[in-house]
Amino acid sequence: MKMLHTKSSMAVPRTVLFRSTPSSKTSKQRVELPGVHHKDWNSRSLRSYRTRFLSLVGIVGVLLLFGIPLVVMVATSLTPAREVGASVFPKTLDFSNYGAAFAQAPLLKYFGNTLILVAFNVGATLLTCPIVAYSLSKLRWRGRNLVLLLVLSTMMLPSQVTLVPVYIMWDQLNLVGTFWPLIIPQFFGSSFYIYMLRQFFLGIPMEYIEAARVDGAGEFRILFRIVMPMAKPALITVGLFQFVGTWTDFMGPLIYLRDQDLYTISMGMYSFFSSHGTDWAPLMAACTMFTIPTFIIFLIGQRYFVEGASLGGLK
Repeated sequence: MKMLHTKSSMAVPRTVLFRSTPSSKTSKQRVELPGVHHKDWNSRSLRSYRTRFLSLVGIVGVLLLFGIPLVVMVATSLTPAREVGASVFPKTLDFSNYGAAFAQAPLLKYFGNTLILVAFNVGATLLTCPIVAYSLSKLRWRGRNLVLLLVLSTMMLPSQVTLVPVYIMWDQLNLVGTFWPLIIPQFFGSSFYIYMLRQFFLGIPMEYIEAARVDGAGEFRILFRIVMPMAKPALITVGLFQFVGTWTDFMGPLIYLRDQDLYTISMGMYSFFSSHGTDWAPLMAACTMFTIPTFIIFLIGQRYFVEGASLGGLK
């Protein structure tokens, strides 16, 4: 066995590896890797594998938690009425449940009412929240930090606390039973969306804004022509949040809508429940159609959603 010895003025820990040379089966060549210990390398590798394994287990757990109900919902919507509850997956596919869902409830009207609310609420949110966020991030004025603190403090106030006073206010205005109690508040902004957009606007360099001011542009023009195009990911994220929130809102329509012709799709699900029992197959068919738009919207804006969520302060 041939040993190679090296001398160094510095005490550098070395790991010695041996490998066989082609000339002899017994002769070995010594290879030294400065600064590397087998024990440290093995511990780091073990931690890396452990982290990956735990991450994989977490991902699989989340997929099962949210995926199993969706699979059961879709499978039940395709199950004949006489086979519901017998097994998770149907022996034969029955698409007539979707037609039965439209026959039992005016789903098209409910979809239309929901789309009206979505259009107004998303539009109002994307119009007002950027204005407030721009003022709190790019304009210098006395009391700005106090206003920001007040905006953030409203996030800690449960909506149930103000539910009764707000209902009394809308009732005195004779607006209960209309869409307006569900639309007008969106024009006053949301504290969460304002804070999220403010965090994103803080990352936009002031040089762009100062250059626009030198060119004579006003603040509204700077906001709509420069800042908002640069904040496209954050705006799309806010729009997605507002879309899903309005589309799935149940408490608001339940409190303020009295006429069945004004019901949203979430309220329309009640049409499938009766004192004689529940027809689960058409109900699951309606629920499947109810969830499809949210999947489509999220898939379309997924890239902007991830970018906006990561850059906009959702830590």
